[in-house]
Amino acid sequence: MTTLLLRSLLPVFVLLIGLSCSRPEPAPADPIANTQWYGTFSYTGETLLRVFTIQFGKDNAFVWQDLSGSYSGRWTRTDNDVTISFTVNNIQTRFQLVGTNQLTNPKNLNHTTWTVKQLARIESEATLKIGTVLPKTNWAGSLLLAFDADNPNTLVFRPGAVTYYNGRGDYTTMGPVLQVKNAHWNATYSVLFFGVFINEQTLIGNFQQKSLADQIGPYKPLPLEEFTRK
Repeated sequence: MTTLLLRSLLPVFVLLIGLSCSRPEPAPADPIANTQWYGTFSYTGETLLRVFTIQFGKDNAFVWQDLSGSYSGRWTRTDNDVTISFTVNNIQTRFQLVGTNQLTNPKNLNHTTWTVKQLARIESEATLKIGTVLPKTNWAGSLLLAFDADNPNTLVFRPGAVTYYNGRGDYTTMGPVLQVKNAHWNATYSVLFFGVFINEQTLIGNFQQKSLADQIGPYKPLPLEEFTRK
């Protein structure tokens, strides 16, 4: 009886072993989908570097942000080639993925609008949520950025190593992106700022300025700056 029972169960054991051996390995995580990156670029004919950030969605959509605004598009990946295509004008640029945190060798496929430098992935979750810990922190660069704890979303400018301006402005954060509006330096300039926290200790960004007396003229972008948390 025992021998007959074992013989009847043997095919079941073989089937179970076969299923366990043929179970597919889980797919590796996509190094692009649902990630955020930063880099710099310059327009053709300019030497001014501008910081930008690009957020890749898991649905192959992306959002690019820089000091001029926010732009959407689509991205694709074939092996290590990552291509972005902007919705507004269909310009396309291709990069090569190195490891999981570098996009290198940018190549403009159908335009000469700008030149993008190498991109790096923002991997720290703390950096992506840095807006919650900014109050009471100071960041030193050409001037000092002091995030006012008593007045939410207020940034105070104080004299720094190079620039001796005082002033204040309103700021917002979205992930690692910092934007400052309604700001002024002394009674001289109206200013804007777009920056990206690349880690918990470093902020890079561009100011834009114009005379307070100029009500209709454009803002002038200023060279890329780096600020370090004190």
